[in-house]
Amino acid sequence: MKKSPYVRDIIFAALLFVSFLLPWISWNFISFSGYQIIDISKGLSSIGDTFGLDAMNHYKGATYFSYSLYLIPILSVATIVVGLIGYNPKKVGVFAGLYPLVALIYCLVQYGNIFKIASIGIYATIISGALLLFSSLASANKQVPNT
Repeated sequence: MKKSPYVRDIIFAALLFVSFLLPWISWNFISFSGYQIIDISKGLSSIGDTFGLDAMNHYKGATYFSYSLYLIPILSVATIVVGLIGYNPKKVGVFAGLYPLVALIYCLVQYGNIFKIASIGIYATIISGALLLFSSLASANKQVPNT
């Protein structure tokens, strides 16, 4: 079996995938990972609907946004697969690395300082996303040798 020339991209995409499973939010004794945020957002939105609380209506937008967080593991797995079969994972890797950074900026603008409740998963996601982004941009012109 040939060694893939895109090992860095594959490793950073794997780190991005694992960071999605780590705790993202830690508040008192409660912590939530990236994939649990969707359920929390849906729960808060339904509480607002049930009790007619207008103050909780902004969670509906958060629910729609939270579904897009599933792009993180999907794109990281796609980057791994594309790299393993020998194709240049630049395009999917750039998007997979860029998305967590864009989502972070959106959250900071929409919700303010999220770092008060942030846990290791958010930091790992941001760092591995940035590493994947820069690695994918660096491998943009890399050619696979024909053997």
